[in-house]
Amino acid sequence: MTNTETRNAVSILGGRVHQSIDIHGTASAWPWCRTGTQDSAGTRYQFTDKPVTCRNCLMYIARRAEAARLAAASPLAAAAYQLGRTVEDTNAERAKAPTQPTRTGPTYTEGDRISVPRGPASVISHVRGEVAYSLDSQGGEWFIPEDSPDLRPLENESPATTDPRPVIEGVIVEHSGTAQGSRPADATHPDVIAARAALDGNAVATMTDHHDTTEPTGAEQQVRGYLIEPRNPGTVRVYWLEGGTVVTRETYLHGAALDGLADRLTRRGWHVWPLTAASKCVIADRPAPAPTKPDIPMSVGYVNRRDGEECAQIEISGADLAALTAGDREAVERLRVVIAEAAARFN
Repeated sequence: MTNTETRNAVSILGGRVHQSIDIHGTASAWPWCRTGTQDSAGTRYQFTDKPVTCRNCLMYIARRAEAARLAAASPLAAAAYQLGRTVEDTNAERAKAPTQPTRTGPTYTEGDRISVPRGPASVISHVRGEVAYSLDSQGGEWFIPEDSPDLRPLENESPATTDPRPVIEGVIVEHSGTAQGSRPADATHPDVIAARAALDGNAVATMTDHHDTTEPTGAEQQVRGYLIEPRNPGTVRVYWLEGGTVVTRETYLHGAALDGLADRLTRRGWHVWPLTAASKCVIADRPAPAPTKPDIPMSVGYVNRRDGEECAQIEISGADLAALTAGDREAVERLRVVIAEAAARFN
C-alpha cells in the first residue's frame, strides 16, 4: 500500500472508524470530520483497514462523490470542486499542526512567593496551567489557575539578609553562602535542626538560597542528598536531590530514597504523611515533646509490702540525684536527714 492510497483512521483508544485526511497526496492518520476545529487536538489516531463507521465521515464521502460526478459533467462545477478540495487541504493542515495559545502571564518556579485569597504562600510547581502552592499559615498543597486574578507575586516582602549566620548546635551552617541539608535561610529553623538530627548519617545536599532544583546549573548539578524545607510550625518537607534536581518516588533508581527518608523519620518518632507514587517529598510532623516529670524534693514515704510489712521509700528528684552523683555536700546531708527520719520510724 502506497502513501497516496487512502486508509482509514481510528483513535488509539478505539471507537468509530473515520476516513483519514489526504494532504497533497500524502495520507495522514487524522479523521476528516475533525478538520477545521480543535475539538480533538489532544486525541491520537492510527491507521486502520476497517470500513468507515463515522456518520459524519460517511456523509462527507457521499457529498464528495456527488461533487465529483457533477464536476465531470460541467467545467464550472469542476472549478468549484477543485476550490473545495483546496479548502479541505488547508483545514487538514491546520488540524495536524494545531497552534498552542501563548500565555502572557508570569512563570512561577518552586520557592517563589505569591499572594492567594487564603494569604501568602510559596510556589511548589507551575505546570499545565495551574500553580501548586503551600500556604504559610497551614502548609498543605493547594492549586490555583495561572490566569486567576487572585494570583499575584509578592513583591513587598523584606529581602533575605546576606549577613553571615551564627553557628547553631545541631546544624552545619553555611560557608560562602551555603548550608548542608537546607537552604541557608532555613539553617537555624528549629524544625530543620530537629529533622537533621533525625536524618543523621544520610547524604546531605549542600544548598544555596538561589539553587534551582528544577533546572540546576554549573556546580549545582553535582549536588546530591536530602533537602529540608520548613512549612507550617512543626512540619517539614524533605526532598531528595540527584544531580541537583528533586526526584519523585517514580524516578528510576533514585525514587526509593524517599521511602528511606520516610522510614528513618518514622523510626525517630515523626509522623510521616502517606506517600503516593508521584510524591516528590516526604511530609513529616515533628514529634510532640515528651511531658516533663516534675522535680520531687528529696523525701521519704511509707508503703506496705504484699506480706503486710511496712517499708520506707525514699524519693529523690533528678536535680538531687545529679547533685549526689557530683558529691555535693548539701545534697548528701539532706539524704542523711531523710534516712535518719525513716530509721527513727522503725526503731
